[in-house]
Amino acid sequence: MTVLKIDSSARVEGANSRIITDYLVQQLGQPVIERDLVKNPLPPMSPQDLVGVHGSHKDERASLQQHLAMSNKLIAELQQADT
Repeated sequence: MTVLKIDSSARVEGANSRIITDYLVQQLGQPVIERDLVKNPLPPMSPQDLVGVHGSHKDERASLQQHLAMSNKLIAELQQADT
């Protein structure tokens, strides 16, 4: 089993949700994929990139390609997790 642990509490230190999930992950003793949305926030999308994502994907703008790469990475993390 692989666990996907997503932290989103703005309280990096001492947040109850972080303490509880850290404890649960430790107790499970299984491989963990960790994503912290406060320490490593996802970049915002511009309106042009949003339209590009829903378009033909032939747009070569670097910002759009970065968003697509991040999207693929997030999907892969989700697919790797069993929970």
